[in-house]
Amino acid sequence: MAKPRKRTGAAKKVTKKVTKKPAKKGAAKKVTKKPAKKRPAKAVTPKAPEKATKKVTKKVTKTASPGAVPLADKRDQARAQTSKKTVPGGTAPIVDAVTQARRHLREVREIIERVNDRDAERIVGDGTLEALLGAVVPSPGRTQKSVYEHLLAHKHRASLLARIRHGINDRSAFATDDGSGFVSPTRVQWFYDGLTFVEGPAPYSGVVGLYREGVIRYGLSVVDSEKDEYLGPLSSDFVSVDEAKKSLRGASGKADAGLARLLELESVEGPTNENAGAQWAALLMDHPWMLGGQHTAITRLTGQNAGPDAELPEIVAKRATDGAHDILLIEDPNTPVVGKTGRVLASFRDVWSRAERLRTFVQRQSTYLQREMRIKIRDPRFIIVAGRGLTEADRAIVRRELEVHHAAVRLVTYDSLRHLAERTLAFFEPRI
Repeated sequence: MAKPRKRTGAAKKVTKKVTKKPAKKGAAKKVTKKPAKKRPAKAVTPKAPEKATKKVTKKVTKTASPGAVPLADKRDQARAQTSKKTVPGGTAPIVDAVTQARRHLREVREIIERVNDRDAERIVGDGTLEALLGAVVPSPGRTQKSVYEHLLAHKHRASLLARIRHGINDRSAFATDDGSGFVSPTRVQWFYDGLTFVEGPAPYSGVVGLYREGVIRYGLSVVDSEKDEYLGPLSSDFVSVDEAKKSLRGASGKADAGLARLLELESVEGPTNENAGAQWAALLMDHPWMLGGQHTAITRLTGQNAGPDAELPEIVAKRATDGAHDILLIEDPNTPVVGKTGRVLASFRDVWSRAERLRTFVQRQSTYLQREMRIKIRDPRFIIVAGRGLTEADRAIVRRELEVHHAAVRLVTYDSLRHLAERTLAFFEPRI
């Protein structure tokens, strides 16, 4: 009976082995499940169409590229492949840099062509254009022995800069309607609704003009402004040809005779001539056109008063543009303006203070002056005629101080008065 027990144990062992085999079969099932899950998730898209699309695209690109590349770029690319020269500090061929620069300049040109007028200025404004031109020819360093050596070392760049200058002159100066001269834009545009320009026999030379509301006017006393002169002229500084004609007709005598009289006054003028200011005042009253053709009459107010505390202007000038009056302060020709220290003298500041007091008075008493004296006050200018022999630095000092503290005041030295009279006569007489 013991033997059957042994067989039972052996049977159990066999049973265990049999039970283990299904477990192995289950593991095999797990292995078969894994690839079954991955294969549907991949859902591989057909790759053959993509390859065909790429091939077609490549073929189209190859056929389209030759017509799109300019001939100049082709030559540059061919030179770049054979050139071994490199850009200083880099490894790229120089011709590659040339091609790249040309491409960028072409892009900038296309952008400027399609943007509006104001944005075109903003693109190269704020010193961008100046920086670009400065990169063409660098400034000579302190160690440079001679400017000629500097230009010789950069002669191709200097030649390019000269070509740029001539190109600007050719493309920004336009012939006048009658073909007698050229019209060039000014560096600063002072009027939002008008155009300021320079008109003369050559580009960027001559008289500053204003085109506004369909009328052309000229400012004989106005100069083309530098970029730091932010105030600029007033609209009353400009007159049309018809208005200048009225100014010349208001003279007592021929204009040539008045100019000869001016030159005579200059010849007899001296430090001992205490009556020089009165003589010049009499000349301007006889020839009001000498102040740039802006006035039709210059009158002295004598024996009149507007009140016990009034400071009545001594000389007024009637404008040709609107009939309103400016105030004239005619000082002695030998009145000093700027001292040796480079500052405006205190004696001349007193003249400015008097002009400011007059401005306060005429604005307060404008109704009375209009009613009793037929003096029309509308944005009056205060023209001071004083001094002579100012250097360019002296003029800059006076101009800066006037712009900051006395915007309505104009200083006309006796030197500039003669030049202004000569320019006015030479410019307007042939047009009248």
